[in-house]
Formats: sequence, C-alpha cells, structure tokens
Amino acid sequence: MKNRLLKVTISLALALAMCVSGSGTPFVKDVFPVNRVLAASFEPEDKSFFDDFDLTESTETAFVMRSAVVDIETDEYVKDVDFPVEFSIEEGDASKPGYRTIKGTFFVDTSGIDDEYSLIAWFSAFDRDTGICLESAGAEEFDVSYSSEMKVEKDQIHSVTLSLTCPEDYRGAIFYCGYMDADMRDAGEKIDITKKSYRIDELPYFKNEGKDNVYFKDTTGREIKKYAIDKKDIKDSVQERSSRSIKVGDSEVSF
Repeated sequence: MKNRLLKVTISLALALAMCVSGSGTPFVKDVFPVNRVLAASFEPEDKSFFDDFDLTESTETAFVMRSAVVDIETDEYVKDVDFPVEFSIEEGDASKPGYRTIKGTFFVDTSGIDDEYSLIAWFSAFDRDTGICLESAGAEEFDVSYSSEMKVEKDQIHSVTLSLTCPEDYRGAIFYCGYMDADMRDAGEKIDITKKSYRIDELPYFKNEGKDNVYFKDTTGREIKKYAIDKKDIKDSVQERSSRSIKVGDSEVSF
C-alpha cells in the first residue's frame, strides 16, 4: 500500500485535513445522534455570548461528528461524512506563578473514511462571555496564550490538542469542534487571526449560528471522566494496517 500524506493547516482554527489509508472498519452511525449540540446545565451567569446564541455545553465526551471530505488529488468537495470523536480535558501547573495550563484533546477516529478522501474539520477555543476566539489577538484581553498540536496516536486515530496557559482564576474557556468544508477552509486561510481580535461568529466556520458545533466547558477543578485513546470501543474500530508515514508541519512520523 502506498504511503498517504496527512495534511494539516493551522491557522484561524485548527483545520484538520486527514488523508486516511485503507477502507477501515465502518463505525455504527446510530450510536449517537449526528451533529447534535448536547444538552447540559451549568451555573447561572450574567448574559453572555454563549447565551446570546443559545448554545449549550456537551457533557457527553463520546459523540459522532459530521464534516466534509475532499478528493485527495483535486482537493474538491466530495461529500459530508460522520466519524467518532472523543474529548478529554486536563489541567496542569504553568511555569509562571499564578497561572495554570488547560489542555482539551479531541481524539478523531477516521477508520470509516475511504482512503481516496481527506477529512477537514474545525477545532478551536473561545471565551464564553465575549465569544472572542482564543487563537486571535483578542486572547490578550484575558492574559491567555494558545497553542495547538495534532499527532497520530495509532493507526487511524488522530489527536488534536488545544492548549491554553491562563491565570488560575480564568474559567471562561470553551473548547469546541465543528463542520468545515473546502470553501470555509479557504476563506479562513485568508485571515491572519494573529493581527486582531475576532469573535468566532466573525469567522467563516460559524455555520448555522453555531448550532452544528459541539461545545465543552472548562471543567477542570471538578470531577470529570477522562478517556484514553485505547478505550475499547475505539480500539475495536481500528484494524491493523501496513506501515506508512505522515507529515505534520515540518515533522514526518512513521507508524
């Protein structure tokens, strides 16, 4: 089997373009409703961006997401697909006194996607009260720094980690993932998000007033179940495949 390339664009939001190999094992699409914004409750607060758009936080960390695939050769839109995702969050100590780190990680299972397609999707974080994208220059308002990383955990399982360093008392972060197609991706790549402050509704990816995205509040500081990438139902959906290489930025990894 010839090697496939995993293409990643990190701009605006982490636009995840995955070239997958092998036909894979199809996942059961009816386990979780597709493209739902899952209901949750959290403490009453003053009116916020999150409330204004009537968004709700998910408390289910395993779900099915929908996004677009493009043809590997032509980069043209082919269709929308469903694929399993799991989310985990963890807190750590920052090197600067009075600060902490928050890492929200999405584990993306692409084993059900045909090998001639590349998957693209949106992963990012924003401030709940103002809607300011924490990748943008506006994060300075909250003294928050942002970074992102994508890597292969195992065959057909990719992790997307969004990391924040923030003051210990900052609890406004929302991590989320959502639909993206090639037009949305291309429009986003034309914006230099580091030059000014952007709300997420000012970006090309905020489709259907945000109702097609899945949102996770910063739940550090209270008990939350964390999932590992070797969770049984994800392990069972992955088949052994021949070795190949991928490229993330300037680094090449064989697996």
